Parts: sequence; structure tokens; C-alpha cells
Amino acid sequence: MANQLQRVFGLIRESDDSYGTTPTADSPDFHMEITESSIPIEGDLLTVESGSRGTKLKRPGTYLPQPEIEGVVDLKQITHFLLGALGEYVYTAGGTGEKNIHEFYGGENRKLPSFTSYGHFDEFIKKVKGTLITSLSMEVSNEFITLSVGCVAQKDTLIDDMPDATELKTVDAVIPLAFYDVTLELDGETPPGIVSSFKWEITNDISTDDSIGIGSRFLTIKPAAGKRTNTVEMEVSLEEDTVKYIRMFEYGEEDADEPTDCKIAHVPLKVVLAACENPSEKLTIQFPDCTGQVEYSASGADAIMLNLTLDSMKTTNVELDDGVTEVETDVYCKLENDVPEVVAGGITMPVSEPETP
Repeated sequence: MANQLQRVFGLIRESDDSYGTTPTADSPDFHMEITESSIPIEGDLLTVESGSRGTKLKRPGTYLPQPEIEGVVDLKQITHFLLGALGEYVYTAGGTGEKNIHEFYGGENRKLPSFTSYGHFDEFIKKVKGTLITSLSMEVSNEFITLSVGCVAQKDTLIDDMPDATELKTVDAVIPLAFYDVTLELDGETPPGIVSSFKWEITNDISTDDSIGIGSRFLTIKPAAGKRTNTVEMEVSLEEDTVKYIRMFEYGEEDADEPTDCKIAHVPLKVVLAACENPSEKLTIQFPDCTGQVEYSASGADAIMLNLTLDSMKTTNVELDDGVTEVETDVYCKLENDVPEVVAGGITMPVSEPETP
């Protein structure tokens, strides 16, 4: 396989009880085509300061792999990434002719699911145990919806035995989503005017300081997640009907003409992703309670755009798909596809064809 281009990324879920232990299958559930990937190593060498202007003594310090990838969002392979980023997971198998339902939401569990990840770099593979997702973002303007994922991990192994391209577990019928596959509702309605860009970013603030101790250079326990942030950025054209966003996020109320004494506008946001080639496959993202800020400026004769930044709060209950269970969360995702439940040890990804519109 020398001199062959092979740049993919894959994940397989590890057992929650065995952090950093690669499942027996030792093969990812899928090989995702990516646009960019890297696995930088954090950890400075230890240097002894001696009575010399030159450095004379060094030893290895901590060793912390940090896989990073960028790709295009699809509604099959995104399943693993949402699980890793949000942690709370409810799976409901679909009946005959129905899609499976994966529900993810942000809860209070500080130990997120871990994966063994596999990054292919033409001449070698980096297998990275104990991979945790520290950040995830989806962004779109007028092209494909891009996915960016940042991770932290326990330890990596270099493998130079590359598989043949025919052996890769690429998922059939993957549809890369574009800007026209997105619909959204802000405060219960489609925003008036033009929404020209959208970005959702979630961060988990995973601290590794307390997970590396005496006796090892590597993470010895699964690091805990800290404060979770959910931020949405939108660019909306200035219209007569969108002036209300300035009133809401600067003055506190939709009909206010000046700042209120102490009010803050709270609005829900719902985003739906679905491709017309396969409309029954769908991702619904709900931010039940958002506060916001708005920025705008006039430059020459250019159109004025409102830049909205929404911060999602964990104050509101969301009803799960069973119609009974309620959870308090700052973000809830309902993903409908034909991917089976993502369990430790590996799964078989679906083989299917796009539906006829």
C-alpha cells in the first residue's frame, strides 16, 4: 500500500468500565472521509536548569494525544460524534420500515463515553485509545455543513500495516448535507429575512490535570468533563421584521423602545437537518432556553447584517420520544437513521440506498 492516498478517520466505543482499553474487535465501526485531520501531542520535555547558558539535561514529560478532524456532516456517522460530545443517550429501535431513534442530551454526568480512534495518514495509522470529545462544531453558510471535532486521549500506537482501500468500512449511501438541508425556528418561527450563516459549537472543558499522576506519563483515569457550553451564532439580514432581535437582545423585550430595568429575553431555538434524497433520515436539535447578544454595523452602502450569538441555558425540561420521560437540558438532539445502537465493542453500520424523493 506504499504511496497510496488514504486519509480517513474512525471510532469504536470503549466500555465505560475500561477506559483506554481497545475493544476486542480492534477495528472502527466506520472509516469516515475527512477534509483535514491531525493528532498533535501535548507535553513539553522536562528541562533541568543548570549553571550554564546552554541546555544540558532533558527528559520526557507528559504525553497527551489530541486528535482533531474536520469533515462534512452526514446523518449516519454523526451518531458517534453526538454520543461522545453529549454523553446522555437513549436508543429506540425502529419497527419495520421505520428509522431507529437516537436521543442525546446534555446532562450532569462528568464521565463522557470514550472511544478508540483510528487516523489514517497514507503510510501509517495512529490508533488512539481513550479518545474523549472535548469540542464539536457544525457550521454552514452557502456550501456543505462542516463538522469540526477536537479530542483528548490516553495513548497512541503507530501501525504501518495499511489496509487495502477495498477493506475500509466506508458507509454506503452517505449524503453530505448542504445549506439548503437546514431549517430553523427561533422563538417559535422561521426568522424573517435571510439567515446567511449558522454555527453551533459545544465544548466540554475536559481537564486532564488531575488524570495524570505519579508513576505514568499518560492519562491513568478517564478525565472528567467540566462546564459545558452551547453557543449558536447566526447572521441574519436587517429587515423591518428583524429589528425585533435588536429590541429583544439589547433591550430585553421584543416591543421595548429602550433598555428595561432588569429583563433578559429568553427564546427557544430548533434546528432540523434532513436531505431531500432521504427525508426520513433527520436530525432535530433543540435549544430550549437561549439568551442572546446582537451586533451590527453600517459600512458604506453594504447590506447591514445582524450577528446573533445565543447561549443555551439548562433551565427547561424537554420531553423524550417516549412521550413520558422529561429531562432538564441545555441541548437535545433527536437523530433518526438506520444506524444501530452505538454500544461498546463495535457495531455494523448500515448498508442502504437513498430514498426516491
